Amino acid sequence: SHFGSSALGVAMLGIRRPSGWPRLLLEVLGTILAVALGAWWGSSAAVLNTPLNVCPEAPFELLATASPPGAASAWDRSLFFGDAKDLTHVTASARRLPGEVYRRVVDDLIITCIDVLLEASDGRYLLVVREDEPGAGWAWLIGGRMWKGETFFGAAMRKVKEEVGLEPESLRPGRVLNVWNTFFNTTVHRASANAEGSEPSGPATQTVNVVVHVLAPSLSGGENLSVDNHHSGFRWVGPDDASLVGVEPYVLAAIASRRSGAGLGDVGAGFGRRELL
Repeated sequence: SHFGSSALGVAMLGIRRPSGWPRLLLEVLGTILAVALGAWWGSSAAVLNTPLNVCPEAPFELLATASPPGAASAWDRSLFFGDAKDLTHVTASARRLPGEVYRRVVDDLIITCIDVLLEASDGRYLLVVREDEPGAGWAWLIGGRMWKGETFFGAAMRKVKEEVGLEPESLRPGRVLNVWNTFFNTTVHRASANAEGSEPSGPATQTVNVVVHVLAPSLSGGENLSVDNHHSGFRWVGPDDASLVGVEPYVLAAIASRRSGAGLGDVGAGFGRRELL
């Protein structure tokens, strides 16, 4: 009991246990301290044990609120070393890089991208057909380069609006599904690979892609949506497996993670079409 614990603590310290009202006061103080420590530990344990792939009911905008240094948003994998509202500010220069600057960035740096598995209320998923390299002609996930200052889901909501016109207020963030390190032999600036037999020059484009799940409750699946000028069309797939034939393994891995409840690369690296179908 708390009373016994306080008395034991006194004995361990080698202090003679008082009697009468001093003893009662000591035990009351010990009880108060034990209750306070228990409440603190319980709240800390609750935070530590919060599943990393569970989205709270609060809107995603709440991520950009004041926070102590090192504060984390577990479900969205954001970690803020400073005030989150200040740290999630996106500057005008980060939104659009000059063409030549971006060319050099693609040539020499790894690009961080967000890709979105957008799910309608009937369980179907929306893919967009890319016009730009890398991946021109592929039915792919909505997504693209993250801006400095964006959270994963902040970038996801922006890309959904840019590419298919859905407002963030109509969407519900889900969870982080996968992270991939992707290597391409083409770039948005160059459609062809290195000539055969030439010296190795590394990937033309390398991206780290964070794949997130976003729900669109207002969509019933099958709607005719408008796409931006970086895409030539769209395709609804799922929930039946027959509609997934021919879909890129990268997209299938995202769907498999959504179905299984796995996250952050729990789907095996050797995943392919046959395993899903």
